Amino acid sequence: MRRLTQDFLHGKAFLVSTDDEAVLAGSSNFTAAGLFQNRELNLGVYQPESVAKVTEWFDEQWEAAEPFDL
Repeated sequence: MRRLTQDFLHGKAFLVSTDDEAVLAGSSNFTAAGLFQNRELNLGVYQPESVAKVTEWFDEQWEAAEPFDL
């Protein structure tokens, strides 16, 4: 777990490693309301170039964040 303290980053960033390259991005909370009731937008992209850009962005955010002990 890490926490970005110098800037605001909405706390919904998840990385899942699989054999397929894809990016899933969206605004849904992982709650019953977020997944079934609220009006949320999520998008799946399966283009290697997009996956690489998102991975690079995530890695930059991760490096800028500080370790956080739950």
